[in-house]
Amino acid sequence: MRFITHILAACAAFVLLSSCSLLGGAGSSQNGTTTGNTTGQSLYNLYNVVKATGAVDVSKIDNLVNIAAVLTGATTLQNATQNYLNQFSTGLISGSSNLVNTNNVSNVLTGLSALNNLDTSAITQAAAIAAANAAAKSAATQATTVPAASQQQLNASKQNVASTVSAITGLLGLLGGK
Repeated sequence: MRFITHILAACAAFVLLSSCSLLGGAGSSQNGTTTGNTTGQSLYNLYNVVKATGAVDVSKIDNLVNIAAVLTGATTLQNATQNYLNQFSTGLISGSSNLVNTNNVSNVLTGLSALNNLDTSAITQAAAIAAANAAAKSAATQATTVPAASQQQLNASKQNVASTVSAITGLLGLLGGK
């Protein structure tokens, strides 16, 4: 069983880390709207978490998955064409239920791009482990907290995790979050 979990974790990590190419990357304006929409939905979810609790708890699977989605969306902005940015912005606005809007979208894009300057590997790896763990369990028994292996990954890089969460929380501040 442990071997299968490792295989699933490796598959989930590969999909998560290569999702930019699977989504068409920054060169594909066709998928800019889709990627922006997913990123916007995750920002919206994290915004609601911060609004309700005052912080993003990375021990919760939903938060970890939303952070990973935001980071994935941010990576597509590297070397993006103006056409892709326009498409991404449209998706970002609709995905966030207009939390991101025409007044703040350029600041949000700047904040997302800044995430690319951080070492987010600990969160990305922890999210991949959590995703693999969730896939291995049935929906009825799925836990809401990250598995021990994910927590170990997060604990091993506390400074990088704290920097990433702080940057995302700052980004949520642009949207009116705490």
